[in-house]
Amino acid sequence: MKGLLSKVGGFFVELDETSTAQIPAAVSPAQTSSTVAQSVSSPTNMINQDMLSALQKVISNRKTPYTALVESSERLRNIIPDDVTRLKAAFATISADGARSLADVTKALDVHVQDLSGEQIKFKQMSDQAIANNVGSIRSQAKNLTDSCLSRATQISNLEAQIHAMTQQNIDDQAKSADLTNQANVAESEINAKVKQFGDAVEFIKNDLVNKKSQLASALA
Repeated sequence: MKGLLSKVGGFFVELDETSTAQIPAAVSPAQTSSTVAQSVSSPTNMINQDMLSALQKVISNRKTPYTALVESSERLRNIIPDDVTRLKAAFATISADGARSLADVTKALDVHVQDLSGEQIKFKQMSDQAIANNVGSIRSQAKNLTDSCLSRATQISNLEAQIHAMTQQNIDDQAKSADLTNQANVAESEINAKVKQFGDAVEFIKNDLVNKKSQLASALA
């Protein structure tokens, strides 16, 4: 997680995804003190370099028979070129007074493993807190936006249903309007026809009366 400040081994280190090293291969008894001390530099798989460096410091910061063996071996590097010989000489040096045995060195490795497990737990706790503080807020914003989108989608769906209903109502009303207009035209035509018929009847009677007037005037003169 780039940019995340994580406390490892009592100090903060910025984790950068672009900074990588690799996981060490298993260390056999035949490997040298240098290889034992710097085995993380013999990579097989890629891993974050900053994390690896921080965890190495966790080991070196706790003084144990193992770290004493590594330090003694490093001091002899320029004197004893052979790795196995240098490891044996370093062990002889730290165990000369009987204060450290091979069992002490191997037990110390278990202690360092426990330390690393503890750092892993702390790192997980800090990561969980970072998620709660940062990721949780972002997810909350995303959920709010999603809820808003769903709400608007429901409103849009309702509006579309209303638009469909109103469109259908318009179609029905237009059909009814056309039918009523046709009825009005027919009724008007029928009324006009009757008006004409009535006018024709009036004219017929008026003409008949005019004719009778002339006949009466001629007959009674």
